[in-house]
Order: sequence, then structure tokens, then C-alpha cells
Amino acid sequence: MNEELKDQMAKGLKWSGISQISRYILQFIFSIFLARKLFPEDFGIISIVLTFVNLIGIFNDLGLRFAIVQKKELKDSHLTSSFWICILISAVFFVIIIFSAPLIALFFHKEMITPIIRIFAIKIIVDSFSIVPDTLLRRNMAFKKLAFIDLGETIAYGITAIILVLNGFGIFSIAWGYAISSFVKAILLWKNHPIPIKIQFDITSFRELFMFSKSVMGFKIVSYFISNIDYLIVGKFLGMTPLGYYTLAFNMANFPREKLSSIVSNVTFPAFSKIQDDYEVLRQGYLKTITYISIVTFPLLAGLLVLASLFITTVYTQKWNEMILPLQILCIGGMFSSITTFIGVIFWSTGHSDYSFKFSLIALVGIFLILLYAAQYGIIGIAIGVSIYSILINIVGEKMVESIIKSKFLDYLRALLPATISSAIMVLGLIIFLKLVGFVFLLPPSILLVSSILCGTLIYFFSLYLINSNIFKSLIAISRRMI
Repeated sequence: MNEELKDQMAKGLKWSGISQISRYILQFIFSIFLARKLFPEDFGIISIVLTFVNLIGIFNDLGLRFAIVQKKELKDSHLTSSFWICILISAVFFVIIIFSAPLIALFFHKEMITPIIRIFAIKIIVDSFSIVPDTLLRRNMAFKKLAFIDLGETIAYGITAIILVLNGFGIFSIAWGYAISSFVKAILLWKNHPIPIKIQFDITSFRELFMFSKSVMGFKIVSYFISNIDYLIVGKFLGMTPLGYYTLAFNMANFPREKLSSIVSNVTFPAFSKIQDDYEVLRQGYLKTITYISIVTFPLLAGLLVLASLFITTVYTQKWNEMILPLQILCIGGMFSSITTFIGVIFWSTGHSDYSFKFSLIALVGIFLILLYAAQYGIIGIAIGVSIYSILINIVGEKMVESIIKSKFLDYLRALLPATISSAIMVLGLIIFLKLVGFVFLLPPSILLVSSILCGTLIYFFSLYLINSNIFKSLIAISRRMI
């Protein structure tokens, strides 16, 4: 991997990190405020609506985002054709969702779903205008611009939702927050990367992209059902209130995958695509990537598992106590899902999009069978099932990656060893700390929570340093490149 590409990756990680961390902090603050003002049932309804909106989002771009990034030689006809097909598809789905909204509400026995999902239909149309400029910025690794755009989108959502909820709009506050933020993102994207749009559609150019993207889209469709089957089962058979508890727990446990891992995958996909034929470099890059990401995600989730009860009651109030045990269980699966993300990066960057589709089919069958049995035990059973699935599918995916880049499973385990051992030591230290402090001092919950986080952080990094000090040197070198 040449020095120029390393610098691009480092800068990409820097700005993606700034973007994702800033957005998460803001989203976390917004979610706390909204969770205190609204009810678990409201979050359950939004979760159900998003499952359908996210499905349409897959068809909105036909997987063309990945094809545009991966293609070595890109022409204007590729971009123009992609733009118009995305607009056309979103318009069709806009009409479909407007008329099908009552049927979805009837299926879940919740009339409120109808007006909410129709507001989200506006978001679907607006998002289609963002696809091509957003993809081009990612292809060019212009993550600094994307950071400010994403931050602007998040702020627009938060301001809109908070103003509306304070004025009595209830659950509609979240729906309009999403819609307005989509407008803001589209405007910012076109301002930063306008593309020459002509009234034309080149079928040859479209086919060139679609030959790659069709497998990606197939993967994304199957992945959609994998990611949402638990929401659908809980919403249909257990109700909106249990779904609200489960949704918030799942989102917390999957924060490392959704936020931190995406920071790295957004950068590694275009970077790995540039060196897609050099499997030796890819193998080294892949193993280093999962080492570094596990160093961050494993302690976060291990710490959340130990501090879940204290964290939820202190931050979200006792109204959300029923999500504590599912959250703790999901933290275990979240550790594995945070690194499973990079399996897809290898598939796509090397042009093996067919592997991603096969992988997703295996995953769909696996999670369906597991949840089919687990559902009878409520949201706790669902949480256990999802965690078991996360562990098993990670092993399957890793075996498939090995066949592409000729890596060994033992190397994969070694890559995760520093974070695993250090996190285990941290968990033990936290348990002892909480027992001692709880026995000797009567600290307010907020002070106890902060002191526990600080204690866990110190224990983890000290353990990591003793286990593998070379990792710190590598992290410092990466940090210097990012500055």
C-alpha cells in the first residue's frame, strides 16, 4: 500500500471519525431528550416504519453506490443514468407507500402508522437526489466535506424534533425531523459536489454498473430481512411497547457497528478497491483493521454490559428499565457484529459481490431459524437469539474471506486477542470496583456512573499496554497521519 493511499486513509479516518463521533454525541443527547418526553410505544412505531423505509432505500439506488465507487473508469453517462434511475424508482415507491400505508397499519393493528409512514415517503423522494453526489464524494475520499454534511443533517434532525416535541407534536416530531434533515443533506451535497445532469439515459452504461451492483443489491435485500426480522417479529407478536424497549437496546448494543465500524468501512472500501488485486496487502490491511476496530468496540460493549443497569436508570430513567437485560445480552453479539462489517468490505472491494449475496442467504436462513424458536421467550429470547446468530455468522463469514485473501483463522483469532483479553480484565476490574465503592461509599448514581467509566477506561488501556505495547505505537503513527 503506497504512502499516498495511506495518507488518504488516515485523513479519511480522521474526518469520518470526527463526523461519526460528533453525530453520535448529538444523537445520544437528542435521544435522551426525546426518550424522556415520549414513550416506548412511540419508539416502537418509528422502528416499524423505518423497517419499511429502509427496505425501499435498498431499491432506491439498486446497489449503484457500490458499483460507482468500485468501478475503475467512470464516465458521465454512468452518473447521469444512475441519477435518473434512482429518481424514477423513488417516485414509484413514493406512490406505493402512500397507498399501502393503511395496510401496513392494519397488519400491526396500529392506525398511527399510516400518517407517520406517509411523512417518511417524503424522505424517500428527497433521498434519491442525494445518492449520486454522496457516492462521488465517497469515491473521491472527500470525507472532510462529508463530515460537515452529515453533521448538518444530524443538527437539522435534532433541532426539528426538539422544537416540535416541545410544541406538543409527539411522535410526529421524530418523523418530521427525519424528513427535514433529508432536505438539508440534499442541499449540502449538491452545493459541495454538483454533477452535470442531462436528460438522457444510457442503457449500456447502466448495464455496466448493474452487472456489479445487482449482487450487491441482492445482498442488501437479504441483509435487510436479516437486520429487521427481529423488529418485525417483536412488533407483530409482542406489540409496540416491547418493540420500543428492544429497539433502544439493540441500537445501543449495535452502536459500534453502526457508527464506529462504519467510520472505518467507509474508508477501507474505496482504499481496498484501489489495491483489489494485491491479496497480500489486502490480507495485512484486513487483519490490522479488525485488530484496531476491536480495540475500540470490545471494551465499549463490555463496559456497557457491566454498567447497563446503572446507565439506563440514571440517564433514561426507570421508565426504560425493561430494556436492561436485553441490552446486556445484545452487547455480547454486538462485539462480533462490529467486526463482521469488514467481511462485506473484502467481498465488494475485490469484486466478489456474488460472495456477499451467498453470505447473506446463509445469514438469513440462520437468523430465521434461530428467531423462530427464540420468539416464544419474548424480547429476552430474541436478544439471546440475535447474539448467538452474530457469533455463528461471523465465523462463517470469516471462512469465506479466507478463501479470497488466503488468510488463516488462527491469524484472525490472534488479531482479536489483545482487545479480548484487555476487555475481560476490564470487566473483572469494574465488577470489583462497583462492589467496593457500593459497599464503602454512598455515591449518587451519576457520580458512580462517571467514576466507573473512568475506572474501566484506565484498567483497559493499562491492560492493553501490558499485553501489546506495539499497538500503541501503531495507533500513535496512525494518529500522526490523521493530524
